[in-house]
Amino acid sequence: MPKEKPRKQRSRKTASRKEQRDRMLRAYDYLRSHGFVETTDDVALRMGVNRSSVRSALSRGGTYMSLRLIDAFLGAFEGIFSREWLVDGVGEMLADGEVFSTSPHPTRSDRVSHLMEREGLTYGEMTKEVGLSSASTLFRITRYGQRPQDGTLDKILERYPKYSRDWLYAGVGPMLRTPEGSLKEHEVPEELDEETAAISTAIPYIPSQTMRFPLVEDPAVAGALTSFGDPDPEGVRMIEVPVDRPYRGTYRIFTIRGDSMDDGTSKGLAEGDRVLARSVDRDYWLDGLHTRDWLYFIFVTRTEGIVIKQVVAQDPARGLFRLHSLNPFYHDFDLHVSDVVAIYNVIEIVSRRLTV
Repeated sequence: MPKEKPRKQRSRKTASRKEQRDRMLRAYDYLRSHGFVETTDDVALRMGVNRSSVRSALSRGGTYMSLRLIDAFLGAFEGIFSREWLVDGVGEMLADGEVFSTSPHPTRSDRVSHLMEREGLTYGEMTKEVGLSSASTLFRITRYGQRPQDGTLDKILERYPKYSRDWLYAGVGPMLRTPEGSLKEHEVPEELDEETAAISTAIPYIPSQTMRFPLVEDPAVAGALTSFGDPDPEGVRMIEVPVDRPYRGTYRIFTIRGDSMDDGTSKGLAEGDRVLARSVDRDYWLDGLHTRDWLYFIFVTRTEGIVIKQVVAQDPARGLFRLHSLNPFYHDFDLHVSDVVAIYNVIEIVSRRLTV
């Protein structure tokens, strides 16, 4: 009997941490829907803690939780949430009623767009200045709101060190690092003369730098896939995408469904994202897919419909692919080549829906 008490105490403690984690997730969802953050990485930057700790606390399969983390979270978003509610589940979630972010540039893409306007640069000029491989990267960021990756922001900061890293990454603090002429994000810059203003906002859209690709409207399953490789051109919706060169081969645009590839990072794929993917010739399937060159692959299958995953292992002799989801809530599984109708390697995200 004496051994039962510690077990019950541990059980209550585990339950309490799970409940705290559930409340943290609710608070995180509130921050996202009210324009304070986009991902768990933004939360970590505001808190000044390791990203992995926050990801573990806020992911579906995460287990990490502590009072120190909760207090750091409350300090980063001071005055929004009730500590009594977050720690013990008592009272209401909000400390003083509903509140929205007042930042004029709440997302990474908004801040990159604002920076480009201040510097008076076009897509092509900015691309050369910061050393990006293609102007289409900035086009998708500023026109479609695609979240820029850390590497893109690092290149921007390397070329323009006067901008604050905390501001560009997470919208925290003043926009400029230097004390002289420091302009905070809520302040308005001096007015430009008409000619300079016209140049600073000139971000041309050049039709000759786009191509049209067919959109797979619905993640079809089973028998409907038998004609997947040769869709009726008259019944397919075409999407125009900016490109840096003519693309050769068979391409499709797919819409992401579900959250299996959403881990809260810039590399994740969220519900509603559209990706451009290139068909992999059947002759190369069992030679080994080029997983070092491409992060994700789309498999059109007879039994599972259309799935997008990472390929973490391949067994050509047995005809097996081991598929992995970024979201830790989902388990890896094996897919046999006999169940595969088509394989595509994902080239890039072509649009990203902003959700609340």
